[in-house]
Amino acid sequence: MKALILIVSMMISAGALASINPTGDTRERVANVNEALVPKTVEAYDQEVKAQISGFFSNSCYSFNKIQTTQDKSTNTYTVKTIADVQRGHCLMVMVPFMKEVNLGTFAPGEYTVRFMNGDETYFEKFVKAE
Repeated sequence: MKALILIVSMMISAGALASINPTGDTRERVANVNEALVPKTVEAYDQEVKAQISGFFSNSCYSFNKIQTTQDKSTNTYTVKTIADVQRGHCLMVMVPFMKEVNLGTFAPGEYTVRFMNGDETYFEKFVKAE
């Protein structure tokens, strides 16, 4: 019984420590995207292209901040980065899932590449045809 109480109190204190950010030091990092659902074909000018992305933050110090999208019109490539805030301090070593919707807007007729960047500069791509 004493061991159980000790374990529970350690878990509670670890959770409290994870929420403490004594220095107030937060930095932005690109989070890895594990999966992205993107339509293969859309109606040009009429249908907004939306991607559903999901992944995992590597510990409890990560929290979602924003999605950055850029467009290279010369190659019809959209680049998507998931930006997370990372707090300095004690963190629980748990995988924290996230899922977000990314609105890429409407596309003119043509073929497009949607590139999902990871924190280590690797990426994967999905392709969309606007008709």
